[in-house]
Amino acid sequence: MTHDSTILVNNINISPQDSSWNGKNTNYQVRFRGYLKPFKLGRIFFEIRPDNGIRIWLNGEQVLNEWENTLNVVRTFTYDFKSYYPVSILVEYFNNTGGH
Repeated sequence: MTHDSTILVNNINISPQDSSWNGKNTNYQVRFRGYLKPFKLGRIFFEIRPDNGIRIWLNGEQVLNEWENTLNVVRTFTYDFKSYYPVSILVEYFNNTGGH
């Protein structure tokens, strides 16, 4: 297992169309969908430090399910890439009041 690369998603700005949004609401939930193209084959180590709950699926397989109101707890998982074809990724994340 190697640790080769970092993907950083930080300071996500969410601005819903709802006119009641005032920028002070820190309770929200986000869903990201996309694809990951592996840079090498084999087992890849992932590390994430969410500010509250997170769930992740790769190719439809749930690889992380930490839907808890925790703060800055490091979560890890591995995934075995068997080909260079992109795999689908779905990330669900929630932030509760406070933290960061």
